[in-house]
Amino acid sequence: CVSHYTSKTDKEYFGAVKGAAYRLYIFQAAVMALCFVLFGKIYSQIQGDSIFFCGGVILAPAIIFAAAENICKGVTQGRMNMLPTASANVVESVLKTVLGLAGVYFAGKTAADGDAPVMAGLMAVTAAGFICCIYLLKITGQKGNKTKKFSQKKAEYVKERQDCISAATLFRMSFPI
Repeated sequence: CVSHYTSKTDKEYFGAVKGAAYRLYIFQAAVMALCFVLFGKIYSQIQGDSIFFCGGVILAPAIIFAAAENICKGVTQGRMNMLPTASANVVESVLKTVLGLAGVYFAGKTAADGDAPVMAGLMAVTAAGFICCIYLLKITGQKGNKTKKFSQKKAEYVKERQDCISAATLFRMSFPI
């Protein structure tokens, strides 16, 4: 949808697609993060070790951050701009490496618990995802869902093409993936 509306220079629909994508995919990611935590709790109880649950709680927000990152990347790629995706991938990789190594090193030096370095590594993944998400939102100019008042003609035009910008349509398009 993004490349279709970009080719027609249809900014109103472009914003509607972006808004529908945020609503759908952030909701899906939040549900998956919740399932991840809940099943981590059950698995921890079966194993008799709380490390799985702690790891799930630490990593769950990363699922939501990844969804937001992918929306930003999809929007910019749909507009034929690959630079934000490439730079965000480099930033995230560097952050994961630096934060992960530093966290594991300091946790290993200071903590008596053998699981602390593992938890520090997981925290680095989540922190890198959060920072990269903020970075992408900043460089792509997607600071929020600022809506402009539509004229009656534009509102009717949007309503006619509602099928292409709905969350259900985005879901149907992404389901095979």
